[in-house]
Amino acid sequence: MNSAEQSEIERQCRELVLAISHLSDNNDGVNSASLFAEGATWFRAGKIYTGYDEILASYDDFSPSLVARHLIGTPLVTVLDSDHATSVTYYSAFVVDPGTTEPLFPLPFDGPFTMGEWHDKFVRTERGWLFSHRATHRMFQHGEHP
Repeated sequence: MNSAEQSEIERQCRELVLAISHLSDNNDGVNSASLFAEGATWFRAGKIYTGYDEILASYDDFSPSLVARHLIGTPLVTVLDSDHATSVTYYSAFVVDPGTTEPLFPLPFDGPFTMGEWHDKFVRTERGWLFSHRATHRMFQHGEHP
């Protein structure tokens, strides 16, 4: 693989991390779950979800009125070969549950709910690059998840 091919793999994997953050912040479980390969796993909120249906259902574990925003660092992508890559991304999550799906902004908050790292594995599929595994490692947490 040449440097241009490696750079393109890195870019596509970074785009996946950005996309899932944006989709999750907008409670879009359908499109978030579609970013995972068949049989993929996601370790989030202390639970392991495997496959599209479980990953999609994981969004039901959170209140529909939850407002979240993830501020993320640039993913550090490591290309393993032409079909596999990994990354580590630092994140801060700001989370508030105003109790309504139509809140009045701005919402009050006490800083980030959690800060940590996402450890991702990617695989090239017929649909392009997708997550094969995602693990959330909370390094700091403020209170309980709303």
